[in-house]
Amino acid sequence: MLLAVLFMAGCNGSDDKNVPSPTPSQTEQNVEPTDTKTPEPTEPNTKTPEPTEIVEQPKDKTMAAPSMDGKYRAEAYGVIQEGKNTYDGLRIIRQEDDTTIWEKKSEYLSVDFRWSPGSKYLGINYTARTYADNTILDMDKLEEINLPDLSAISPLFGENEKPREYRPDPEFVIDGWLDSDTVYMDFSWTTVEDQKFENKYSYNLKTKTVEIFEVPTSKVYSAVSPDGRYRAEAYADLVNGVFESYDGIRVIRLEDDELVWSMTPGYLTVEFLWSSESNYLAINYSARTYAESTIVDIGKKEEVHLPGMVGIFPLVDKDNKPRSYRPDPVFRFKRWEEHETAVVEFSWTTVNDDEFSGVYAFNLKTGEITLV
Repeated sequence: MLLAVLFMAGCNGSDDKNVPSPTPSQTEQNVEPTDTKTPEPTEPNTKTPEPTEIVEQPKDKTMAAPSMDGKYRAEAYGVIQEGKNTYDGLRIIRQEDDTTIWEKKSEYLSVDFRWSPGSKYLGINYTARTYADNTILDMDKLEEINLPDLSAISPLFGENEKPREYRPDPEFVIDGWLDSDTVYMDFSWTTVEDQKFENKYSYNLKTKTVEIFEVPTSKVYSAVSPDGRYRAEAYADLVNGVFESYDGIRVIRLEDDELVWSMTPGYLTVEFLWSSESNYLAINYSARTYAESTIVDIGKKEEVHLPGMVGIFPLVDKDNKPRSYRPDPVFRFKRWEEHETAVVEFSWTTVNDDEFSGVYAFNLKTGEITLV
């Protein structure tokens, strides 16, 4: 057996001498490498979920209206529960010590508070599930005041406006205050003609008087010339009876209603001052941030521009010159001297941040300017 092993070893040695061993480069070309790259780890699906924000729902329902003098606070209050979102009552709280001085408990769907000027009275509109009503609270006595109802108001109208006997469905709503003692009401009902009738009335809480209140649709401020031939007007259309500003200014010849001159817009305030011979009309007008004046030459039907800040400041000393940023000039026609000289007041903020005011006279014929 030993001889056999030796024989085999000799044969292998003879073969190694005749067959060259492969080089490393040859081995790399002939044998494809095995991909031994370590695989990327798979990210486990263990992402922490975003936290859910928990919003605490309100438990109380409160609607508040402070009085105009700041002494009181009117509140409608309630507790919000499942299936319930109404007010449980009304109360008046004195602000200085947070004390409830008046309270009325009942279930209300909606509430509207209307304080009078001076806070002497509080008007309250409220609705429940089956009705709507209102009341006035006297803050001195802390007592409710009953307002005129259908039986008191309907006799003030003609037969066609009378409420029908079966379900006239009257509605009365406190709309606002004309003054500290007079409230005005919106009201409606179904008439004998099965038509809805609507109007307003005012009620004075001191005198107990009722008047039908008609909402104005327009506003006109006018001034007739001394000779009676012309009328200057500032006019405006009102929305729900509310004046915001004049829509325009015009001069009308009365004998034939001819429009002599006009300008728009009409501004917040307007003042007319006719010259003694009615040949000129001075107009003072103001907007929210400035006030100016102008002259209308009635014969020529054209505007005569009065000297403004640019025409006047060269006549004053250097300390009274207007500053460059927001000098806020104000010019106002004051009076007529004779019939062709306008006297004008003026003011502005100076370069020294002081208030400077003065008066000048302007002759419309010669154009001469004189500081008075």
